[in-house]
Amino acid sequence: SVAIYGLVAASISHSAYGRDAEPRSNIHAGEVIAVIDGDTIDILAGDEPVRIRLEGIDAPEDGQAFGAQAKQALSRAIFATHIEAIEVDRDRWGWIIGRVHIGKRDVNLAMIRAGMAWHYIEFSDEKALADAQAEAKDKRRRLWRDDDPTPPWEYRKQQRTEAAE
Repeated sequence: SVAIYGLVAASISHSAYGRDAEPRSNIHAGEVIAVIDGDTIDILAGDEPVRIRLEGIDAPEDGQAFGAQAKQALSRAIFATHIEAIEVDRDRWGWIIGRVHIGKRDVNLAMIRAGMAWHYIEFSDEKALADAQAEAKDKRRRLWRDDDPTPPWEYRKQQRTEAAE
């Protein structure tokens, strides 16, 4: 619904650039050309497409409750927008794991605050993300409306188990 996208957009427009942010090196800037899912985007950096996974968050998967809504919320908030991603790491496929910003607004934090993603505590111990998730859960935003939502990492594990049977 429009309210979902408005909450993400409002969170993005009101999120401060984190004080604990990485130094401004390894910055990838460009226009968002694709939103793969609720935590993965492609940008056009110069003439090259670059895949970026949003650091510290894990959004519901396609086929999982709120998976489509998370992708739509991220898309409406940032598609065709110029972003900067501060590279924090690379994943096993060589994709950038980064903190995504529109100006000084933290997109990763906004997705959690809107109840569209989990704080991915296996890979992040950032207090701001943990606090945003606690607030979203307390206010029962989006995926937290379910009494016991399944985290994406558990959903993926279940899918692998079923595929192996």
